[in-house]
Amino acid sequence: FSANSKLLAVAGSDRAGALSIWPVTGDVITSLPVATVPPVQFHRIDSVEANTHYRGKIAEDFANRWNPSWGEAQNGIQYGVALTTGSNSFRVRERVLMAAFVRNVSDIPQHIDLRPDMYWNIPQVVHSDGTAVKIEKRALLGTSAHYRDTLEPGEVFGPLYLNVGLGDNPRPQLQNWSPWIPAPAIGKYQLTHSIPLQVADSNAPRDGNDTVWTTGNCTSGIIEFEIAEGL
Repeated sequence: FSANSKLLAVAGSDRAGALSIWPVTGDVITSLPVATVPPVQFHRIDSVEANTHYRGKIAEDFANRWNPSWGEAQNGIQYGVALTTGSNSFRVRERVLMAAFVRNVSDIPQHIDLRPDMYWNIPQVVHSDGTAVKIEKRALLGTSAHYRDTLEPGEVFGPLYLNVGLGDNPRPQLQNWSPWIPAPAIGKYQLTHSIPLQVADSNAPRDGNDTVWTTGNCTSGIIEFEIAEGL
């Protein structure tokens, strides 16, 4: 709710927008005809655009552009994460911007099923001295994305975007800042990320209720980045 209790913000992961704003009248409503429901006002703040991920050549082109660090294959599937900024140096109150990809490294088609909640399932960050970095996260309204697709041998799925804020949110209430490192220190770091992933027999119906899925976690390779001096 807004400070004056006149607006209600509801976050979601639909393709129209990630944040909808509803006016609140304060009137007690006992019955409300459908025709009088006020329309949703979509504010494009951290909006979820259509066509945010791809399968095949377009996804492969994104992966080739950003060069993800791929982890070890699990059930014939690899998971990789890449920096998308063209630089591995960041400053406090910036975000480490990344994209994640999945690819089939087996020699058969693979059904994949994944729910990569990039806001709650946070990366693991380690300082160059081996110290694990504390990362905080905030539960957000809305639903996490659920993807189910079939990857041919060598095919890539992505990009799926994730980020980590460095320090306090520089634009409170104007942007999403979760997860974040509350006390970032100057230095070099290594980052990995893991997602739960289900893989099914390529001969099974992709959406069949009797499909047998093999469940496991896929972990990316290591990304190296630096927190530099300056604001």
